[in-house]
Amino acid sequence: MSETTNLKLFKQDNPTTNTNNFDIEKTLNENWDKLDENAGTTNKKLESLEKVVERNTYEMYETFLHDKIDFENSLGYLQYGLYCSIIFDLKIEQVD
Repeated sequence: MSETTNLKLFKQDNPTTNTNNFDIEKTLNENWDKLDENAGTTNKKLESLEKVVERNTYEMYETFLHDKIDFENSLGYLQYGLYCSIIFDLKIEQVD
């Protein structure tokens, strides 16, 4: 008798020369149970990872929006400052 490395599934030793009766419970049912248990565990881990990715993506998007608003405000202030400077300079030139 041997086993698979990761899930420890039952394997028949040299099936071509094996003279033992085929054990449905051990060869099939127990292996199916191990596979099903592993699939359930894997699915739970994937769902957890999906939630983490979703949360991180949302947080990154929120940060992006905040930075975008800050940039637009800064850009707006710069544009307004340049506009005021130009108007102010023009008025000074008109007075001189």
